[in-house]
Amino acid sequence: MAQTVSCTRAGDLLHVTRSGPVEIAAIDQTWARLWREALSVDDTLERAPTTRACLWNLLVMGDGGQMPAHDNLTRHNATPSRDRLQALLDEVTRSVPARVIRLETAALDSGREVEAHIACNGLLRNGAALVCAEQVTLRGNGADGARHFPSLVRALKVPDLPVALLWLHELPRKSRLLGELVGLSNRVVVDTHSTLDEMALPALQALSGSLRSLTDIGWMRITPVRYMLASLFDAPGHAELLRRVERIRIEAAPAGRPAAFLLAGWLLGQCGYSTVKAVPVPDAQTVYRWNVRAGDGAFPLDFGEREAEGGVDHLLSVEIHAGGTRFALSQVDIEHVCLDSPLHEGHRLALHGWDTAELLVAALGLGHADALYPKALALAAQLADAEAWNR
Repeated sequence: MAQTVSCTRAGDLLHVTRSGPVEIAAIDQTWARLWREALSVDDTLERAPTTRACLWNLLVMGDGGQMPAHDNLTRHNATPSRDRLQALLDEVTRSVPARVIRLETAALDSGREVEAHIACNGLLRNGAALVCAEQVTLRGNGADGARHFPSLVRALKVPDLPVALLWLHELPRKSRLLGELVGLSNRVVVDTHSTLDEMALPALQALSGSLRSLTDIGWMRITPVRYMLASLFDAPGHAELLRRVERIRIEAAPAGRPAAFLLAGWLLGQCGYSTVKAVPVPDAQTVYRWNVRAGDGAFPLDFGEREAEGGVDHLLSVEIHAGGTRFALSQVDIEHVCLDSPLHEGHRLALHGWDTAELLVAALGLGHADALYPKALALAAQLADAEAWNR
């Protein structure tokens, strides 16, 4: 059956796809023909001057069915038939033109160890076209298909441009494939929101030293909460109270567990505390408690879950008692939080987070790693590891 090219428009974004797999050796030549072949399907393209752009090579591990649906990835130009991961890539490549190499695995053996499917995206504006993404999906079939990924990535990436490995469908685990892909990458981007298993945090911590320029968009997502919590202690004399913490309690919806652990790690690290011990509690499925060593004393750190909507990364409330004073941030509704302290009595503020596409664009633009993240991750991993002994 002859291969055909199809074009679909979503606003100013044009998706050009070629049906059926293409020969591995012919991928580059087929990309070069793909846009020209689109002219036969959409004659308006013939009058559009075309420019190609590319700033990054994006290696994307995992298929769209594995992506968590924690925000609206299809809010602009994705159609219902496009998977969540593809919708995210469509949004990102609008701002960061890239060659996208999607890596997927399939348990069934189709007769070929690796199949390749190609596509490209273009932006149509003011009578001109910008090809902003050339994409190939490599599907490794059977037990041995994925072993070809590293060599194919070397052949397909655009030379002299940086390579980012996006591992967003789950947190990565140590494997030979991960090691080889990291060796080809200048930056590794993960999303701690992609798991509900807090024990994935110690595994990520163990890997973090070998992951080049590790960037966690789950950590980036809670930046507004961290800024607002820090603002509670800006008044003269309040910062010193953080050395006299008496109790901390964090609440989150079930999907916010990883964010809560990272936020707790950040709080403890910034306050100078680093020793924690898990404490058994009666309701061990939705309540967690640790004793945190503070000089010659200790204070409890509690984390509780409850069903609720809204909140940045599903964080619902943070309460800190220090030096006899209460400081708190709590969700009022889906877009507002309330701050409480001696200077913020029921102060209501709008708190808008960023969607995943915006965070990923920002992650690709970062010139250096966040210095606070390694300490927060290390303490979050310690919390999760200590908690595991009591489950």
